[in-house]
Amino acid sequence: MALPLTTSLQPMLCKTATSIPAGMAYEPKWDGFRCLVFRDGDDVQLISRNGRDLTPYFPDVEAAVLDNTPRAAFWTVS
Repeated sequence: MALPLTTSLQPMLCKTATSIPAGMAYEPKWDGFRCLVFRDGDDVQLISRNGRDLTPYFPDVEAAVLDNTPRAAFWTVS
């Protein structure tokens, strides 16, 4: 993949807090996966926080990325 980023990045891990800081929003963490999404043209990779390729397990997410994102992109998904 030719993106100017490396897959050595890791998804943010959730942590507990007693209150929400001013200006911040609360995101509940449901059971599931957190991953990084990389797209370069028609190549999509969903990478787990442990570096595993999750793409084969989520073909519907891969299709949604191809249909709804720029041709070169990176973001986190939870």
